[in-house]
Amino acid sequence: MKKYRYGKFKIRDHLITVVKVLIFLLFSTISAILNLSLLLILTPLVYAIIELLVVCLPFREKFVINDSSIDTFKGKNKNTIPLPSEITLIISPFDVSPPLAYRTAISRQTYILKQRYTVSVINNLPIEETLESLHRNFLRQYTTSTIKSTFDGWKYIYSFVFDIVEFEKIISNRNCTVIIPKSLSNLITTTYPNIKVYIDEAC
Repeated sequence: MKKYRYGKFKIRDHLITVVKVLIFLLFSTISAILNLSLLLILTPLVYAIIELLVVCLPFREKFVINDSSIDTFKGKNKNTIPLPSEITLIISPFDVSPPLAYRTAISRQTYILKQRYTVSVINNLPIEETLESLHRNFLRQYTTSTIKSTFDGWKYIYSFVFDIVEFEKIISNRNCTVIIPKSLSNLITTTYPNIKVYIDEAC
């Protein structure tokens, strides 16, 4: 059964984007009423459309976890991502990245969705190396976007909204290391026989 990669789209989770879009539309409307140049009318309108697309389009993607792969669906396009027998799963808060935004230890350009978490799947690496990468540059709290940028290239496989059913599917018949922040440790049990759970005390 196909599941939405990031869960269902909820307007209340994206109030910052809604405010931006309304401001752009207001500028465009005022420019039209005042009969200003076409550039002043269209520019904020284009920015509003871009903001909406950047936030909405990722929520259209669906996925299916199989025994040895993840099938992803974007409209009519299907892609198959192979899953190795050993993987590392990182559970983290789910953040949304506006265009060109990046989250660092001192910059909060992305915003975190409340009560929404993701499972990031990466190739199996030594736990020390993984943790060092996650907290590089004094980053305390890692999120969906920082994990993807940290484990670029062959290390990064996929990510999806945390769901206990999908979580159990991906760990089934597979050796897994699971890294979870202490603040989220109540999301999963440590009794699964085939996984090693590491509670990250640093966040």
